[in-house]
Formats: sequence, structure tokens, C-alpha cells
Amino acid sequence: MRLRTRIILPFSAARFRESSVVDRPRPEFWGDMFDRVAGVARADGNLVELDMEADDAYSAANAIIIDEARKLTDVKDHGPLSLVALVVWEGASRGADDNTYKFVKLARHSGFRVEQVLTLNASRKHAQQQ
Repeated sequence: MRLRTRIILPFSAARFRESSVVDRPRPEFWGDMFDRVAGVARADGNLVELDMEADDAYSAANAIIIDEARKLTDVKDHGPLSLVALVVWEGASRGADDNTYKFVKLARHSGFRVEQVLTLNASRKHAQQQ
């Protein structure tokens, strides 16, 4: 689709992969997908590894993601752009420490339309509830 893609991680891709990708169900599937996408982004110069160590590294990275997206909408050559946050997750908060849910709230509060890609686990739960 030729969409510009930038990945912003709170720390190294390897550390992020271990702490937030392969710690989920079907780690081989998500790990392989992350490796492919991160590899393309790195080759294009669009993988940003922030090297944060604070307890709130994910929250800080979320704020930077929102700021970066806003900067991209300031480009005048492309006409009016919509703010859309694409979130890959289970579709519901796991609790007070769920950083993906915090990102969804921040994105909505910042005027973004939130589109969700439900993980396979969430898709199965939804199908069972139907």
C-alpha cells in the first residue's frame, strides 16, 4: 500500500521482542512477524530504538509515537491527513498495567481514530461468544 511506516520502541528491538512479542500465545508466529516487519523498518531507516530504562518506558514511548504521528500530519504537500492509530492486541485491557490499553486511551484523547487488529486469541474468544 506504500504507506510510510515507522516503528518506535522504548528500547532495543531484541529486548522489546522478548518482553512484548514472544511472551504472548503463539510466540513463533508473532516473533517471525515482528522480525520481518522490524527488519524492513530498520533497512528503511524507520526503526527507532529509544534506549529507555525507566519504569514507564512504554508510556514515554507511547507519547513519542503520538507526537511523531502529529508531526507527520504537518507535512503540507500531502493535503489533509487523518490521524489513525493501528493497535494490534487482544481487544480489551488486561488491567491497570496494560500499556497497550494506555496507548489506546492516549490516542483517542489525542484525536486519533483507533483501528484494531485483534490477535488470534482475541479473534477466537470473539467467535466463541457469537
